[in-house]
Amino acid sequence: MKYTLIDREKAPHREGASVPSERRQQSERVVAALIPAKVAKIELGPKDTPRGVKASLTRAAKRQGKIVRSWDVNGVVYAELTESGGSSAGDGAF
Repeated sequence: MKYTLIDREKAPHREGASVPSERRQQSERVVAALIPAKVAKIELGPKDTPRGVKASLTRAAKRQGKIVRSWDVNGVVYAELTESGGSSAGDGAF
């Protein structure tokens, strides 16, 4: 790998930098819709991976001040709010 440092004004603007990705928008909606005692069942699209979707949900929850627990089974991701937005001992949340 080679690199050079250039002046900021000579660098091209990032494309789409101010437009949230579709996955980010979807994750924001899922987290906003979660309520206690309900679990979101998320079926993945052709470009989605369980790991990517779960990471996106975690980031969306953090932006909203919530804590979400997510897991995947057979290619389907599930997500729920943790009790009262906090973590309880032994649930694996930090």
